[in-house]
Amino acid sequence: MKELTQIPFHDTTIYTTADGTYVALRPVCEALGLDANGQWQRLQRQSWTCACMMHARVPGDDQRREMVFVDRRTFTMWLATIDTQY
Repeated sequence: MKELTQIPFHDTTIYTTADGTYVALRPVCEALGLDANGQWQRLQRQSWTCACMMHARVPGDDQRREMVFVDRRTFTMWLATIDTQY
């Protein structure tokens, strides 16, 4: 199980592993108003995606959760490929 670090992001909080190597996908999607499941499916189709499932405990919550994390390079590439034309 990984310890998480909180980072302020768009008036909410996102979570990274303590060393900053991985970013939790769902909180970022929610902050940006994107469907997390749809974005995860989209990422799974990309050859450059580096992602994993981890059991993590969100600070302030005693429950362990299984969460999808993407590495920093995947995170920045994913952000760059989000279609902003709605």
